[in-house]
Amino acid sequence: MNIQLPKLRKIGVDRPKKKKILIICDDIKFSSGIATAAKELMIGTCDKYDWIQIAAALKHPDHGKVHDLSQEVERETGFENVLIRQYCCDGYGSQDIIREVFHHEKPDALMIFTDPRFFQHVFQMEHEIRTIYKIPIMYWSIWDNLVQPFWNASGYSSIDLLMNINRQTKVIHSEVLKHHRTKTTDIDLPFDKVEGTILSYCPHGSNPKYYFKETPESHDWNDYQKFKEDFLKKHDVDFIVFFNSRNIRRKQPGDVILSFRRFCDQLPLEKAKRCALVMKTAIQDENGTDLMAVKKAICPKYKVLFNQDMIPNQVLNWFYNLSDCTFFMSSAEGFGLAANESLHSGTMIIAPVTGGLQDQMRFEDEAGKWIEFDENFTSNHRGKFKNHGEWAYPIFPRTRALQGSIPTPYIFDDYSDADDAATGLKFIYDLGKEERDRRGYIGREWVLGEESGMSASEVCKRFVKSVETLFSSWKSPKPYSMIEVLEKPEITNDGIVW
Repeated sequence: MNIQLPKLRKIGVDRPKKKKILIICDDIKFSSGIATAAKELMIGTCDKYDWIQIAAALKHPDHGKVHDLSQEVERETGFENVLIRQYCCDGYGSQDIIREVFHHEKPDALMIFTDPRFFQHVFQMEHEIRTIYKIPIMYWSIWDNLVQPFWNASGYSSIDLLMNINRQTKVIHSEVLKHHRTKTTDIDLPFDKVEGTILSYCPHGSNPKYYFKETPESHDWNDYQKFKEDFLKKHDVDFIVFFNSRNIRRKQPGDVILSFRRFCDQLPLEKAKRCALVMKTAIQDENGTDLMAVKKAICPKYKVLFNQDMIPNQVLNWFYNLSDCTFFMSSAEGFGLAANESLHSGTMIIAPVTGGLQDQMRFEDEAGKWIEFDENFTSNHRGKFKNHGEWAYPIFPRTRALQGSIPTPYIFDDYSDADDAATGLKFIYDLGKEERDRRGYIGREWVLGEESGMSASEVCKRFVKSVETLFSSWKSPKPYSMIEVLEKPEITNDGIVW
């Protein structure tokens, strides 16, 4: 990689010393869920850490260039002595690129963030990173569903800090590492000393600066009111269902349209014509389907509106505020950033009980406490617990299918029934606007709170706690290690709940 360095800028000699973290993930200037979450984390902690990014993209237009975003972030945040620098790269780098960035930047830690199949080159050089460069490896990690991914065990055991984005993932990581005979320390529970891989719960979170409930006191209230009036007048609707996801198979966009049709069929025609499904997605995608063809065949009588534009956060927040609920039918969803944005905007969600979406519904146990997952209870998709936050309508999957590929040999997909989803839409419709707003407001208060940890500021607090625990306890391992070759352990807990 031929790196084109940017012009240097003067830095005061009295600049406070901060730990420097090299992160490998999607370029934070782009709009993927990974990029959005990484951007909030990096900007939210830039007063505590210096950040270097191997900024990944498919056929990155600036491959080989270095972008310094420090001054721009200083203007946005008001912080001084910020360092956020990007090494733009096709894909997630290579071992040679990582070595080259290590040479230029001399980071104190390496952090990776996205699906583990993209980081095999990192796992393969973990011994070099930890013993020669003498830095720990961190992973902001998620796994969408069971069965326990035992084939990831060697990769997970290469990590010094695993920050889990959903609560089910934390159990999955713990069980896979236990099977691999790797010690772990859960810093969310009492512990005497740190041993082995550190586990923590560190979900995604949205920024209330961008996603909030519009009120007359909001800075853009007049603009929002005009947007709302123009939209409602143009489309002649008074009930809006919002879908904000990619047009890919696991998001089940065809089922979203089918469910909306089944919902509208339950209403008198004159009322059904005043309902709209707004789909913020690509109409055609090779990884999904042709949604216009689906709409014409499956839902020709009712209003399905598409928005394919790259819209700013402000307009996206207006869509959430305009809508009566945000709708998901995903068969697999590690977190569901759009659900989090919706709740920050005070809008109810309707979604399957799967992956991280079930975290955002806050299912309660018999004592009214947020349910905990463990090795014996790994998912609530069967509806063991039914009480949940008023802001959500859960769709319990009707069936599971064991999917697989060469890099991901097995994983469950949770399939929901369109009639169940239509029942949920009708329930939300019948609540009326005042009750929908009340429930959405309660959801907003919860995601902003400390318990959920799902606001950008709370995510940053959990991240700092996790990283500081690592820095205070980590020691570079010896350049060699003695490994006792033992009989391969049998799988005793695959995580499957019947």
